[in-house]
Amino acid sequence: MYIIVIGGGRLGYYLLKELLKEGHEVLVLEKDARVCKTITDELGSVCFRGDGCEAATLAEVGTGRADMFIAVTGDDEDNLVACQVAKHKHNVPRTIARLRNPKNAALFKKLGVKTLEQARTLPAPIIIEAAQDMQGVRDPSQPPKVNDLDASADGWVLPDIPHEVFTSGSFNAVPLIVSTNLGELTGPGPLIISVLPKAYTEMLESNARLGQKGYACVFDRVPAGWKQEGCVSVHSMELPYVFGDWDDSTGWWDSVSVHALRSGAKSEKPGLDATDRAVSEAMMALWTSFARNGKPKAEGIPNWPEYTRQTDRYLYLSGKSGIRAGFSKLPNS
Repeated sequence: MYIIVIGGGRLGYYLLKELLKEGHEVLVLEKDARVCKTITDELGSVCFRGDGCEAATLAEVGTGRADMFIAVTGDDEDNLVACQVAKHKHNVPRTIARLRNPKNAALFKKLGVKTLEQARTLPAPIIIEAAQDMQGVRDPSQPPKVNDLDASADGWVLPDIPHEVFTSGSFNAVPLIVSTNLGELTGPGPLIISVLPKAYTEMLESNARLGQKGYACVFDRVPAGWKQEGCVSVHSMELPYVFGDWDDSTGWWDSVSVHALRSGAKSEKPGLDATDRAVSEAMMALWTSFARNGKPKAEGIPNWPEYTRQTDRYLYLSGKSGIRAGFSKLPNS
């Protein structure tokens, strides 16, 4: 049998030796160059350096002809993702994923299933309810925990990781807006994602190669009260503006305050003013215009140019909006 093992650590190394003794054709996929060299020096050309979660790597090592696929890295999610890609994209008849986190086994037990295939037959609300029951009641003053159910390139809902989907052009291109909040690039705060502009630039360029327009935006409006206290435009702060909650009437700002209070704000209430209303109305006009005809346009907002890497221009959206250059270089530009 041709068997692929993901992970060249202690367990992967032991499996490799035993399977080779039994006369199988075995290949280990290992990301760490030093581990790969050690295995190769001792056992020969049976280790390939690469990421077992990447579809291109799995294709390169001939996963389509494998009889068995065993993922034994130290990361449960990587193991599950790798096995699902092997099963559903490369039709490997038997896959085995090592699970170390007892929460993963506990969730399956709570659901009354033994395999991921069985779990897929359950309605989504049942799975979400089970996961939430396991997490317990959350203190509303604390940020939500990262849910164990996160986005995965499982070869089922997502055929591949977003990077591969966009760079390969294997997606249905449509006009696109990408937007990041300045505060989530620079901090301070509990959620800083400084790599967003690089990822968004890649998405815009991939979209352009398929003949579709794209627009880049940096949102930097902080409610008047929180701005006075030193808060920055944290993750999710743009959402109440987009959906018209300029008067704090929906309770949405209570959710945003979880991040704001850890990013400079001292008050739970945002302290909205007339400028916040104007920004909200402009954003609603921009987004509805874009949905209507593919061109974001609003009164009082400068003409928003299509994104190109040559000009690298984006809309800086705040109390005083303008067109700036250097989107791909943020947060350093």
